[in-house]
Amino acid sequence: MASISLQDHPETRLPSSQPTKKSKTTKPTPTVKPSAELGTYITRDAELLRRIGLKRLVQQCWRRGDIAPIKFTHDAAYLLKQYKTRGVPVKVRTPHWSPAKIHQALARGPHRSCLEHTDFLEEEFVDMILKGQWIVLPYEDVKKLPGLCLSPPGVIPQRGRRPRWIVDYSYYGVNDEILPLIKEESMQFGHALDRLLREILLANPTNGYTEMLKVDLSDGFYRINLNIEDIPKLGVVFPSSDPNKKLVALPLVLPMRWKNSPPAFCTATLIACYEKSFWQTLLMAIQKC
Repeated sequence: MASISLQDHPETRLPSSQPTKKSKTTKPTPTVKPSAELGTYITRDAELLRRIGLKRLVQQCWRRGDIAPIKFTHDAAYLLKQYKTRGVPVKVRTPHWSPAKIHQALARGPHRSCLEHTDFLEEEFVDMILKGQWIVLPYEDVKKLPGLCLSPPGVIPQRGRRPRWIVDYSYYGVNDEILPLIKEESMQFGHALDRLLREILLANPTNGYTEMLKVDLSDGFYRINLNIEDIPKLGVVFPSSDPNKKLVALPLVLPMRWKNSPPAFCTATLIACYEKSFWQTLLMAIQKC
């Protein structure tokens, strides 16, 4: 699956990662002064990280999972159980980043579009922290986490809608380094009508009329956790107002723009749809509306 980059959007185009002869100076890093509320959560989580470690911190931040206990038979049910108990793995084919590469990514910082949407970033991250989806920590507290990688974030403005927070996991090659451990066949593109007609044709007539239902899950990717040990590999440079106090955002769930998020989400939902109780509960909820 082709990854989507900030460079795909002209209005938020990132500078080329290739060095040029003309450019010899580094542009100043965009800065965001964290709000008092966001700063409180950063301080709280940093203290917890130093006291109890990353694993227990993430376990405390996670909310009740959206994957119910696995009580049905399916050839791939073990995958759903793994996502529920251990989270989605993030494995790479290359060695850990060197300190020099980490410092380079940290010095470059986020995309300049972050500076133009400071209020949105603060509001967005406070909301995601409260939902147990992301945490923001000082770089000094996470720099020794095994496998730490840092990617640049950006904000894409949308006409008539809220801006969109994204991360360019392709800028430093994080998406290219990821092993494709999740089957992309779970993602079905095109021929939707043909597949719907096939399911209707093969439906058991003894069950009555065939009804079609379209379900839209809000925060879909954010409903599936990441493997705790692998979280640092998807780190993000968060804008900071103090050049001496760099910040790093860590996703606790499947992040947008990560190469394996779409197939992992599609795999989980495809397996869950085989459970009979899932559809019974869903239909009962719809009938009450």
